[in-house]
Order: sequence, then structure tokens, then C-alpha cells
Amino acid sequence: MSFIADRPAIRSVYVNQTCGNSEDVCLTCFVRGNPLANISLRRPGQNIAIIECLNTTECNVKISKSAIKSSEYECTASNLIGTARQTIIIHEDLKGRSQCKRLV
Repeated sequence: MSFIADRPAIRSVYVNQTCGNSEDVCLTCFVRGNPLANISLRRPGQNIAIIECLNTTECNVKISKSAIKSSEYECTASNLIGTARQTIIIHEDLKGRSQCKRLV
């Protein structure tokens, strides 16, 4: 049996407006990679992650709608082979017009 390793790839980053209650939104990051990745969600330029998920393919965080002011959030996935990043912009109106841009 051979082991094929590859760097993480971010499959999707999206906002779910129906998590928990009407005052929260969920930010979810899906990743693939072998070995499994450590995933963090943070605001770009900040050293402290909002949440970190270890050795997994999915990471979720609830954010209060009142805390979102047209903000960017970044999903970073790392394993022994490499790192991937993707940023999502969450608009203040939260009407499903979130935009994603992929960073290398």
C-alpha cells in the first residue's frame, strides 16, 4: 500500500445564514489534503485565529451578525506538504451576496 501525500486545497468557504438562531451566521471552510490539514479561520492580518480545527476536512465558526461590518475572513489550511488560503468577504446586509477570492 502506498501513501500519496498532497498539499491542502480549499474546496469551499461559505456563509450559512441559518445556523443556531437568527442573530448568528456560520462561516464554514471545507478542505481536502493528505495528510489531513490544520484549519484556522481569522480576519486577515490578525495573528490570533477565531477558531482552529486540527487534523480535519471542515471547520465552522458562529459569528454574531452584529459583529460583522463588511468584513473579510480568511481560511488557512496547512499540513506537512503545504498551505492554502482563501478569503471571503461578508457583506453587512448578509443577503447572500458574499464573494470569495482565492489566494495562493
